[in-house]
Amino acid sequence: MESSQKEPAQASRQDHDIDLGFVLYRTGQAFKQLIFFLVRCLRDFLRVIIYFLLLLKRNIIWLGLGAVAGLGYGIYRNAGGSKYQYSSSSIVKMNFGSTPSLYNSIEYLNSLIDQGNQNELAKIFGITNEEASTITDFNASPVKNDIVAADLYTEQFFRRRSSEYTRTDTFWGKVIPFNDFKSELTKFDYPMHTIIAISSNAHLFPKLQQGIVNLISEKESLQQNKVLYRKSLDDQEQLLEHSLQSLDTLNDAYIKKLLQHNAEKENSVNNIISPDRLAVRVPELELYDKIIFMKDELAALRTKSMMNREIVQVYAPFNATGERKNVLVVDLAKTTAYGLAIAIIVVLLVVVFISLGKIRPDSL
Repeated sequence: MESSQKEPAQASRQDHDIDLGFVLYRTGQAFKQLIFFLVRCLRDFLRVIIYFLLLLKRNIIWLGLGAVAGLGYGIYRNAGGSKYQYSSSSIVKMNFGSTPSLYNSIEYLNSLIDQGNQNELAKIFGITNEEASTITDFNASPVKNDIVAADLYTEQFFRRRSSEYTRTDTFWGKVIPFNDFKSELTKFDYPMHTIIAISSNAHLFPKLQQGIVNLISEKESLQQNKVLYRKSLDDQEQLLEHSLQSLDTLNDAYIKKLLQHNAEKENSVNNIISPDRLAVRVPELELYDKIIFMKDELAALRTKSMMNREIVQVYAPFNATGERKNVLVVDLAKTTAYGLAIAIIVVLLVVVFISLGKIRPDSL
């Protein structure tokens, strides 16, 4: 009876071993096929690279002619022009939601340069047409780093002002972590931006600063935002100053009262150092803390007002003389590379055309 029960168990175990061995065998075969496939792909890729290099070697003369043609075009394009170009950068702070206007203005200036509209450029910057013709490019980019992003994060969620109702607990830190907040920032969210101007005239840059500022600041909507924002800051400052005056008056009254009642003052001191001193309210100390808080608020408000005086606040203007760059070598290298690339494309097209001509329709 026992032997009859053991035989089915042994048979079941043998079947399980056979199934497991078959699965391992099929897995090994699949892995081997994958390795063979990757080796074939690598071999075919290397074969294509070798064929391509051999093709370039056989047509080296045509490729050389293409590179020489690109070099010649670069020399012709730069004939009579300046060998050097100069660049200078300016750091500005954009206020009252004017950052989109900055980038729109930069795009507008570059479009005038591409069109060769020296008259409009000269009008914007107050320069001559000859000076305007030396301007090559404008570029703008935000000043990005973790410190700036952390300031924006703190200002958005954790810095509470008397006139604002922002949560200052850990709620926002859990809902929107700092890394997620930083990854969602765009160039329009950063307050500081770098403007780069490029010209073949090394001494033109100081004349460009005010033109860019005026081009952005003349927008009527931004002027309205500035007026409303400045009025709001002035009202807050007046409110804080009035509150401080009231607190100072109240503080003076407390001081007089304390001087007149020395005995009561001593008793209050004894109460403070008693075991229940944490439960004792000291109006004088609370008033003092409130005055300090209000003064900090007023100082922060005045700093904020100072940093938001203008629509475009220039922190670092363009240098009087730009940094020199040898653009002739760069441009010649670029046109030579273009000529070589065009020659390679032409050679490949010719080879493909010849190969197609050798294919017989009946062999397809």
